[in-house]
Amino acid sequence: MSGKLTGLQPGNPAPTENDNLYIYCGNLALSEIETQVSVALTTSTAIPAIRNLPGSIGELLRITGKEHDFEYIIIDMSPSVGALNECLLMSSDYFIVPTSPDFFCAQAIKSLSSVVPRWNADVAPFRDGEVDYKLPDNPPKFVGFISQRYRPRSGAPAKSFQRWINIIKETVSNKLIPALEPIDMTISADDFAKYSATDEPYNLANVADFNSLIAQSQKFNVPIFALSDEQLEQGGVILDNMKESRDNFRAVFEQMAGELHIMTENV
Repeated sequence: MSGKLTGLQPGNPAPTENDNLYIYCGNLALSEIETQVSVALTTSTAIPAIRNLPGSIGELLRITGKEHDFEYIIIDMSPSVGALNECLLMSSDYFIVPTSPDFFCAQAIKSLSSVVPRWNADVAPFRDGEVDYKLPDNPPKFVGFISQRYRPRSGAPAKSFQRWINIIKETVSNKLIPALEPIDMTISADDFAKYSATDEPYNLANVADFNSLIAQSQKFNVPIFALSDEQLEQGGVILDNMKESRDNFRAVFEQMAGELHIMTENV
């Protein structure tokens, strides 16, 4: 049995209303290969037929990007530390960690501090070994985290949420960054400060809870920032408040996207 996967071809991402944006949908069937990928990561030298599995996912995305002349490919990963996520992360150039202001997220950051360095070591044979689909020579770099899903008060997180946001910031600074720096998996604090407008190290953006905006977004099958005034009027909430939330989100996203573009071009 050949160790090389056959039939690896560029996919067909679905177009959107934005001419410059395409979506490559995931599928629940991916979970069915989780075990095979996990086995490949640990026993590929003993079973050569599966040694190309870990690098094949990233290779598919790369050749798809070249086929369609994409500038960026953004992967929305599931909240797990399984083998698929390991391969997706280690096939990337940069990564962002979304956070919620609660105890469990703070614990998850601590977990990442040990998991990500271990992943980096695990995939070493797939960077320079005898595989057809190699993982990138350089590991991905952490560029920051997003504070989200908090209730705002007077334009800032309410006190109960701010407490956990502060704890997460400290955990990133005291646990995650020290774990990633020795293996070159994070941009420097100086580089972050150079390209970000925020004065909070590695905190890319604060995104408040959208409440009823999410329901309207799902109802009309459009992104939150694209909801029209007519669609918002059907939400049963004061229109001005919903319009303000929508517009605030657009502003936050556009600023963060611009900073990330400059950051990833120059770091």
